[in-house]
Amino acid sequence: MTSRKVGSFGKAHGLEGEIKFYPLVDADWFKAGTELRVEGRPYTIAAVRDHQEQLLLSIEGIRKRDVAETFRNLVAWTDAPPELDDAEYWLEDLVGLRALSVDGSSLGLVTEVIVGPAQARLVIQAGSDPATRRMEIPFVEELVPEVNLDTGTVVVDPPEGIEGIAE
Repeated sequence: MTSRKVGSFGKAHGLEGEIKFYPLVDADWFKAGTELRVEGRPYTIAAVRDHQEQLLLSIEGIRKRDVAETFRNLVAWTDAPPELDDAEYWLEDLVGLRALSVDGSSLGLVTEVIVGPAQARLVIQAGSDPATRRMEIPFVEELVPEVNLDTGTVVVDPPEGIEGIAE
Protein backbone atom coordinates (compact mmCIF):
# COMPACT_ATOMS: atom_id res chain seq x y z
CA MET A 1 0.00 0.00 0.00
CA THR A 2 1.07 3.56 -0.64
CA SER A 3 2.36 5.66 2.20
CA ARG A 4 0.01 8.60 2.80
CA LYS A 5 0.33 11.92 4.56
CA VAL A 6 -2.28 12.03 7.34
CA GLY A 7 -1.52 15.33 9.04
CA SER A 8 1.01 17.75 10.42
CA PHE A 9 2.18 18.73 13.86
CA GLY A 10 1.90 22.15 15.43
CA LYS A 11 3.49 23.39 18.61
CA ALA A 12 3.75 21.56 21.90
CA HIS A 13 0.82 21.97 24.29
CA GLY A 14 1.31 22.01 28.03
CA LEU A 15 4.20 20.48 29.93
CA GLU A 16 3.39 16.76 29.55
CA GLY A 17 4.42 16.26 25.91
CA GLU A 18 1.12 16.77 24.09
CA ILE A 19 1.40 18.14 20.55
CA LYS A 20 -1.14 20.08 18.49
CA PHE A 21 -2.02 18.13 15.36
CA TYR A 22 -3.78 19.14 12.14
CA PRO A 23 -5.33 16.02 10.57
CA LEU A 24 -5.79 15.53 6.84
CA VAL A 25 -8.16 12.62 7.36
CA ASP A 26 -11.18 12.08 9.59
CA ALA A 27 -10.13 12.84 13.16
CA ASP A 28 -11.83 9.64 14.34
CA TRP A 29 -9.10 7.62 12.57
CA PHE A 30 -6.54 8.79 15.14
CA LYS A 31 -6.74 6.51 18.18
CA ALA A 32 -4.41 5.22 20.85
CA GLY A 33 -2.28 2.54 19.22
CA THR A 34 -2.31 4.09 15.73
CA GLU A 35 1.12 3.89 14.10
CA LEU A 36 2.58 6.98 12.42
CA ARG A 37 5.88 7.70 10.70
CA VAL A 38 7.56 11.05 11.22
CA GLU A 39 10.82 11.81 9.45
CA GLY A 40 11.01 8.10 8.63
CA ARG A 41 10.81 6.97 12.27
CA PRO A 42 7.87 5.00 13.69
CA TYR A 43 5.78 6.44 16.50
CA THR A 44 2.65 5.18 18.24
CA ILE A 45 -0.17 7.40 19.43
CA ALA A 46 -0.67 7.00 23.19
CA ALA A 47 -3.73 9.27 23.50
CA VAL A 48 -5.83 11.68 21.44
CA ARG A 49 -8.20 14.45 22.45
CA ASP A 50 -10.05 17.26 20.70
CA HIS A 51 -8.88 20.79 21.35
CA GLN A 52 -10.20 23.94 19.61
CA GLU A 53 -10.83 22.45 16.14
CA GLN A 54 -7.62 20.44 16.14
CA LEU A 55 -6.31 17.40 17.93
CA LEU A 56 -3.87 17.02 20.76
CA LEU A 57 -1.74 13.89 20.41
CA SER A 58 0.33 12.17 23.04
CA ILE A 59 3.04 10.00 21.51
CA GLU A 60 4.37 6.96 23.36
CA GLY A 61 7.69 7.76 25.01
CA ILE A 62 7.33 11.55 24.70
CA ARG A 63 6.48 13.13 28.04
CA LYS A 64 8.37 16.43 27.97
CA ARG A 65 7.47 19.67 26.26
CA ASP A 66 10.95 20.23 24.80
CA VAL A 67 10.87 16.84 23.06
CA ALA A 68 7.30 17.42 21.84
CA GLU A 69 8.38 20.78 20.42
CA THR A 70 10.81 19.02 18.03
CA PHE A 71 7.75 17.71 16.14
CA ARG A 72 6.60 21.23 15.23
CA ASN A 73 5.92 21.59 11.47
CA LEU A 74 6.69 17.92 10.78
CA VAL A 75 4.40 15.73 8.69
CA ALA A 76 2.87 12.43 9.86
CA TRP A 77 2.60 9.52 7.41
CA THR A 78 1.06 6.07 7.55
CA ASP A 79 1.37 2.89 5.52
CA ALA A 80 -2.16 1.91 6.62
CA PRO A 81 -4.30 4.89 5.62
CA PRO A 82 -8.04 4.94 6.16
CA GLU A 83 -10.19 3.93 3.22
CA LEU A 84 -11.84 6.83 1.45
CA ASP A 85 -15.38 7.03 0.12
CA ASP A 86 -15.85 7.28 -3.65
CA ALA A 87 -16.27 11.07 -3.51
CA GLU A 88 -13.12 11.54 -1.38
CA TYR A 89 -9.50 11.88 -2.46
CA TRP A 90 -6.07 12.52 -0.99
CA LEU A 91 -4.85 16.11 -1.15
CA GLU A 92 -1.54 15.05 -2.69
CA ASP A 93 -3.52 13.52 -5.59
CA LEU A 94 -4.42 17.09 -6.62
CA VAL A 95 -0.80 17.88 -7.51
CA GLY A 96 -0.42 17.76 -11.29
CA LEU A 97 -4.07 18.46 -12.06
CA ARG A 98 -4.91 21.18 -14.59
CA ALA A 99 -6.57 24.21 -13.01
CA LEU A 100 -9.40 25.69 -15.06
CA SER A 101 -11.41 28.83 -14.43
CA VAL A 102 -15.19 28.53 -14.18
CA ASP A 103 -15.39 29.60 -17.85
CA GLY A 104 -13.05 26.75 -18.84
CA SER A 105 -9.89 28.75 -19.55
CA SER A 106 -6.59 27.36 -18.31
CA LEU A 107 -5.09 28.86 -15.17
CA GLY A 108 -2.11 26.48 -14.95
CA LEU A 109 -1.17 23.37 -12.99
CA VAL A 110 -1.58 22.54 -9.33
CA THR A 111 2.05 22.23 -8.24
CA GLU A 112 1.61 21.93 -4.49
CA VAL A 113 -0.97 21.67 -1.73
CA ILE A 114 -0.05 23.61 1.40
CA VAL A 115 -1.79 22.43 4.53
CA GLY A 116 -2.46 25.13 7.11
CA PRO A 117 -4.34 25.27 10.38
CA ALA A 118 -7.38 26.97 8.82
CA GLN A 119 -7.53 25.17 5.46
CA ALA A 120 -5.35 23.79 2.71
CA ARG A 121 -4.25 26.02 -0.18
CA LEU A 122 -3.71 24.99 -3.79
CA VAL A 123 -0.60 26.43 -5.41
CA ILE A 124 -1.26 26.97 -9.11
CA GLN A 125 1.65 27.75 -11.44
CA ALA A 126 0.71 29.45 -14.72
CA GLY A 127 3.71 28.07 -16.63
CA SER A 128 6.82 25.94 -16.28
CA ASP A 129 9.04 28.96 -15.54
CA PRO A 130 9.10 29.68 -11.78
CA ALA A 131 9.08 33.40 -12.62
CA THR A 132 5.60 33.10 -14.11
CA ARG A 133 2.43 33.78 -12.21
CA ARG A 134 1.85 31.71 -9.07
CA MET A 135 -1.43 31.71 -7.18
CA GLU A 136 -2.34 30.30 -3.79
CA ILE A 137 -6.04 29.54 -3.64
CA PRO A 138 -7.71 28.51 -0.37
CA PHE A 139 -9.07 25.01 -0.90
CA VAL A 140 -12.67 25.74 0.03
CA GLU A 141 -15.79 24.86 -1.96
CA GLU A 142 -16.62 28.49 -2.82
CA LEU A 143 -13.26 28.92 -4.58
CA VAL A 144 -12.68 25.35 -5.79
CA PRO A 145 -16.17 24.12 -6.67
CA GLU A 146 -15.09 21.04 -8.61
CA VAL A 147 -12.36 18.40 -8.45
CA ASN A 148 -12.38 15.72 -11.13
CA LEU A 149 -9.61 13.15 -10.85
CA ASP A 150 -10.96 11.28 -13.89
CA THR A 151 -10.39 14.27 -16.18
CA GLY A 152 -7.36 15.52 -14.25
CA THR A 153 -8.86 18.94 -13.56
CA VAL A 154 -9.90 21.28 -10.79
CA VAL A 155 -12.25 24.19 -11.42
CA VAL A 156 -11.17 27.34 -9.62
CA ASP A 157 -13.15 30.53 -9.07
CA PRO A 158 -10.44 32.84 -7.71
CA PRO A 159 -11.47 35.92 -5.77
CA GLU A 160 -11.31 39.22 -7.63
CA GLY A 161 -7.73 40.43 -8.01
CA ILE A 162 -5.97 37.20 -7.09
CA GLU A 163 -5.30 36.28 -10.73
CA GLY A 164 -2.70 39.03 -10.98
CA ILE A 165 -0.68 37.90 -7.97
CA ALA A 166 2.90 37.01 -8.83
CA GLU A 167 5.73 36.10 -6.52
